[in-house]
Amino acid sequence: MGEVLGTEHPVRVGAVGSDGSWAVICQAREDTDGDGEIAVRQHIVSIEGDQITPYLVLGSGPGHAMPERMASTRDGRWLAFSDSSGVGLVDTAVPSMRRLPPLSTEGPTVLRFSADGTHLVGRFTGVDDEHLEVHRLSDGEHWSVDLGPGVLVGMRMDPAGRAVWLEIAREDTNGDGRINGPRFAIDTLSSMQWACGLSGGLGVMGKGDPHDAVQVHRVDLQPGATLVSEPGGLLALTGGILAREPDGALVLRSPSGVRTVTDATCDGVVAWSDEQGRSAIVACRSHATLLEVHGDGSSEPLGSGEVSRDAESLGGWPALLSVGPGELLSPTTHERVTLPTFDFVMHARPEAVVVRRGGDLVHHRFRGDSRGRGLGPFERWRWIRHAAGEWIVLANGVEARVLSMTTGAERGRVDGEVYGVTTDGRVLLGPARAPRDDSDPMSTWPRGPLRWVAPLDPAMGG
Repeated sequence: MGEVLGTEHPVRVGAVGSDGSWAVICQAREDTDGDGEIAVRQHIVSIEGDQITPYLVLGSGPGHAMPERMASTRDGRWLAFSDSSGVGLVDTAVPSMRRLPPLSTEGPTVLRFSADGTHLVGRFTGVDDEHLEVHRLSDGEHWSVDLGPGVLVGMRMDPAGRAVWLEIAREDTNGDGRINGPRFAIDTLSSMQWACGLSGGLGVMGKGDPHDAVQVHRVDLQPGATLVSEPGGLLALTGGILAREPDGALVLRSPSGVRTVTDATCDGVVAWSDEQGRSAIVACRSHATLLEVHGDGSSEPLGSGEVSRDAESLGGWPALLSVGPGELLSPTTHERVTLPTFDFVMHARPEAVVVRRGGDLVHHRFRGDSRGRGLGPFERWRWIRHAAGEWIVLANGVEARVLSMTTGAERGRVDGEVYGVTTDGRVLLGPARAPRDDSDPMSTWPRGPLRWVAPLDPAMGG
């Protein structure tokens, strides 16, 4: 029946490795409130019952208790958590754990993996607040980077993984007697998440009070690299740095000089970049056109299109770009598809989308698929619970279907609640969700254990 995870106690899942090699499960395993039973009941904003502990399960078994806050690389190979003994760095491929010094408690927490999952950047005890440490994951080599005076207020990991972008407030430019940056930027300094959702709060959604001027710097992720001032720096391409000039023009700065990509009248923003830094898509907001910018700064038009938001601040790039009412653009193939006006996109991949069309779910491929493929009524399959690689899970709490986004074909079905899916299409399965009592605002957590299973062949029809 597959590997067993956890114990026969109340359970929910905090995070899952896309290859199925690990999971963080949240369980109450002792009667800590003394009422004679082990149970957890949850409302939208509150949890009642026995104490919940996160457990890291490598492979299978009950797992090992771990702190609530954790981070992982995009591919799920590396995990990091912080406790009283320092930062634990887990390589789930071996598996093994390495210990780093505790995180600094001076100022906000700083801990992030590079976009390509090869480095960890943080601020640790024993290093003053004017330095960052970079750890190379492959061999454990680490080095420090001198930031100079000022306050680190923001951090962006370059999509190609070659650099980290830092925003530093150096001077009290607004005259309030202190150095401070935009309040929203502080959330970018750490990718640590509350695994079981038991703590933390809502992120700050605005820039808040007036703040001091912020300077942009770049640090290449290699030993000996120093802080490089990059005014207006946005992105590292293979041929140089894509940056915004004070007048709004976009340029590529390289050792051979500065090349203009768009002039100031374009009002250009970066809408997407590939993970190798070979190309980017820039949207000219003033006249609703799109450009593909190559690593050397040359460009070619991609036709008309508008972007609904400035994507430069996103932690990751969208799979598809919305470039007009009902119109989607694949950033990798440049193909377009126009959907009916009232379609609502539920999930997107570069080659296809799943949309809600009236009362139905429809899989729509970019190539050779003018009408789409029906997936069944939305009322029955209202949740897209999980996605990994080409696979998505349509669920309702009692049964689930695993579908290929590439073809729209069904891999199989399972009875029960699904808590994760792997890149090879297996699902992490638990008991079916108990029927909801509409008179009771609280719901009871289901009980473990959980199992990795392969969905059954879809012989039962739609």
